[in-house]
Amino acid sequence: MSSRKKPDLAVRIRKSLTSYPTAVTKRFVSIFREDVERFSGGVSEACHALARYIDAEVQMEAARKGVSFSQAYFLYAVHGAMLSTRLFLSGYLVPAGNEARQTVEALATAVLLPFPDTGLLRDLQEGREVTHKSLERLVRNAQKLGIAKSSAVTLKKQAQWFDVYSHSSQGALAASGVLDLSDHWRLKGVFDANHMDKYTKEMTNRNSMTRLLRTTTVGVNRMLVSNGTLA
Repeated sequence: MSSRKKPDLAVRIRKSLTSYPTAVTKRFVSIFREDVERFSGGVSEACHALARYIDAEVQMEAARKGVSFSQAYFLYAVHGAMLSTRLFLSGYLVPAGNEARQTVEALATAVLLPFPDTGLLRDLQEGREVTHKSLERLVRNAQKLGIAKSSAVTLKKQAQWFDVYSHSSQGALAASGVLDLSDHWRLKGVFDANHMDKYTKEMTNRNSMTRLLRTTTVGVNRMLVSNGTLA
């Protein structure tokens, strides 16, 4: 039986982002190595915060479903942040931006779900699509949740920034595809040195996202403990 110590979570996250690299991935990672390390550490901290939230004991049975859905959306947000960043480091800018936007929307959804007064859980149970409007609802309910409205607005602006890559022009899509011998379009990774300022801004926003994941998870956990929902 091996006695080798398993690498810590941050190391495992970094490896999941950079393993089996293409030439494009190697280019991105060589430039953003410190940012990748910072991102991996941030996601690790968010995972530990989420584990504490998931392990908390629900004291009010009526709140169990909302809390469970909230935990699931937080888990999706962590996964989405990692998947989006892997796509970004591989040069797939359009799907990376789309996934990042959905991650921020999932984060807002996770905040709203355990609080019945926001109406989000009710709408979800009635089969309505709620995630894409969660950021607007979070801004409207910020004061009720004890969240600074400016923070909710900042979160919404971050999602809008990632929208730049989510709804790209036909030209940008053409630059990320190649026609193969079978006359089929295949997605390809792209690194364009002329866009370094945008790449840098995007990586900075991704590290900001990991801080939001951690602080938001901790904040929701604390609010639910303070109102007696969790122990």
